[in-house]
Amino acid sequence: MYFQVRELANQIEDKYFIKTTISIRGKKKTYYAFEKKVVIDKIGEVKLVSKRKKDSTTKYFICTNESLAAYQF
Repeated sequence: MYFQVRELANQIEDKYFIKTTISIRGKKKTYYAFEKKVVIDKIGEVKLVSKRKKDSTTKYFICTNESLAAYQF
């Protein structure tokens, strides 16, 4: 199955995003994060992380280190 990361992330219901608050350079930031293991052709299994801010700005990350938690991105 092939898909665009944005297409997959847009299908994820808000209730599956976990509220995460982290400190960055002394300031607290709140994100809503979702993570899922997916398989990418020629790479293998990776972790897809989608982070949303309160203003609905969304960023996507793909990581080959599956042991990292969403708040570490």
